[in-house]
Amino acid sequence: MILIGERINGMFTDVKQAIADKNKQTIQDLAKKQTDAGAQYLDVNVGTAAADQEGTMQWLVETIQETCNTGLSLDSQKPNVIAAGLKVINADNGVILNSTPLNKKSDEEVMDKYMEMATEAGPKVSIIGLTMDKNGVPQDMDTRGAIAAEIVQKAMEKGFDVQRLFIDPIILPVKVPNAQAQPGNILGALEQIRYLADPAPHMTMGLSNLSQGTT
Repeated sequence: MILIGERINGMFTDVKQAIADKNKQTIQDLAKKQTDAGAQYLDVNVGTAAADQEGTMQWLVETIQETCNTGLSLDSQKPNVIAAGLKVINADNGVILNSTPLNKKSDEEVMDKYMEMATEAGPKVSIIGLTMDKNGVPQDMDTRGAIAAEIVQKAMEKGFDVQRLFIDPIILPVKVPNAQAQPGNILGALEQIRYLADPAPHMTMGLSNLSQGTT
């Protein structure tokens, strides 16, 4: 099991303020606490508040690397933000490129771009592929499985090692309509993903999604 700490995210008030003030101490304290708690990777998400997301991603990566050697999960659906982080990251510690859907209305080739960046960055760089596409997050099991199959097929076509691929069936917040059906849909999708390749791609889930937008 790989544990990814999700606390360094610009959506949190303290991280947002630390980014605005360029307060390294807050970020480094969060990095140390998560590492000490057993996180093998630290998710790094600039959020939506930063005007310069590329520069902010680089600042966060450099700030964290000053204090620990924990692997980093660069979290953005914007390839330019991921690319900026990769310019300053120490890939020897392990890197995951997080949050890429199969495609987006604004970018049909977003998954291709992530796979190309991961390949260029070296063999220790993996990808988290989301089971969502330009139509959004599916509300059912079978569409999640179908999108996961397309992601795996794309990896095979591009020669990208499926063992460097993590599939995220996407846990939805408890406040969404028909939330009670989602655990069954997610578990069913996970079962389908097991049979997409031999050996199967890895799987991951963002447990913090459950409380998103709740009070």
